[in-house]
Amino acid sequence: MYDDAARNASKHFFKLPSYNLDTLIKPHAATALYLYSSTGEKLPIGTRPPYKVFHSNNSIWEALHFNQLQRTDVSITLDSFFLFEWFPRSPGLYYTPKAREARREAQGRIISSTDGIVVYDHHGKMSMLDGGVGNIRLKPIIIDGSEYYLMSASNNGNCEEGFPVAIPVGYYNQFIDEIVSRGAVVKNITGKLRHIPDSHEKIYDGYTDVSKVFLQVEDVKEARHPKSRDMEDLRVSVAVSFISNYQGDKAIYASYVTFDPSETGSFERSIRWMEDDYVGKLYDGKIITDFDQVRSHFRSAPFSLSKVMELSLNEKQLNRLGLPYDFSRIIQTQKSFQILIENLNFTHMENNKYKTVNSQVGAMGDNAHAENFVQQSSITDNIDLNALAAELTKLRQHAKQESTDAPEHDEQIGALATAESAAKKGDKSKVMSALSTSGKWLLEIAEKIGVGLAVSVIKEATGIKP
Repeated sequence: MYDDAARNASKHFFKLPSYNLDTLIKPHAATALYLYSSTGEKLPIGTRPPYKVFHSNNSIWEALHFNQLQRTDVSITLDSFFLFEWFPRSPGLYYTPKAREARREAQGRIISSTDGIVVYDHHGKMSMLDGGVGNIRLKPIIIDGSEYYLMSASNNGNCEEGFPVAIPVGYYNQFIDEIVSRGAVVKNITGKLRHIPDSHEKIYDGYTDVSKVFLQVEDVKEARHPKSRDMEDLRVSVAVSFISNYQGDKAIYASYVTFDPSETGSFERSIRWMEDDYVGKLYDGKIITDFDQVRSHFRSAPFSLSKVMELSLNEKQLNRLGLPYDFSRIIQTQKSFQILIENLNFTHMENNKYKTVNSQVGAMGDNAHAENFVQQSSITDNIDLNALAAELTKLRQHAKQESTDAPEHDEQIGALATAESAAKKGDKSKVMSALSTSGKWLLEIAEKIGVGLAVSVIKEATGIKP
């Protein structure tokens, strides 16, 4: 019942006591870690992966919680899930005992509920944010050398309860227009489980009992069990924090609104109400954090998600907020993220050149500098042929499914099979020779299904420009 109470109220407000600021600020700043690419574990050549199907959010989170889903070679299908363009602010937190208790306590501390506005007592031990409420929207990240979008897949229409998925840009482009116009799409989503690397731990600061995983999507098909978006009542919650002198001393508060992404104008009305009527007029406050990297809604927010993701937080600007928080720690963390992201993204290839992703090439050390920097290299110098063979196998299977029996398709699939065999035998030169006859048709399929290593090798072998 307490979850129902939270969902039925579209606008919420509560004060964050000073000891709870880390719950909001540190994970918000750590979102920048999604910028740097992860590399999933590869399935050994010649093995057939186990297969599992899940029909609900609860069933997959429960399997993770009870250690029934640990292998990264398992092919997982989320059967008939809604796919949102939003991503859970704290993936998996919603299903933990701590989060359930937080939501229960929050509902017991409502001090007023008028016209859909619920106000929570600031003495509450937990906030609804601790209960896993809230979503963010991010620009694409790089995984294994290819672009992916972080999204939420939910069986019940509530975005924040969904499972975190990384969707290859090709599939994203197929579905995003329908998602924007109708709120979500219903699909069968298949991929492999990937663990969040240790270097991303700060995203989960303060969270316990949370499974730190996501689904790296390999295939998206029509839903086996169609669902009505109207009947499921689609909901997305987004949260901000703001500063106000409402109770005398300057303090930080948090508010969130829930909107229906399938209803035209619902998002805009909710955001406008939160900024103008609620934060501005009612509390004479200033929004300091937001939830959207794709579009700017609060241009003056000093701790906006865009600034977090661009690693452009300004310590002086943050200190001028007058909050009892040491922002120098956040700035130091941002600097460490910059070095980490640059070092790891530096290895991605494009047109035989190293490419940094969402960052700049940097020079480290006393008096170091970098000017007009272009680094030439060949991806085949240190190629993992076993990993390439696995990706070529996957690519060949998808290419056969998409072939129209045109002669050029048959030729490219045949050359792909030759390259696949050569990779398994460790013959690098034959791999490159066979792939040199590939065309844009094959490359587009590779980009769509997210086989980043194969994409890079095909580009080098053929000289095809991106």
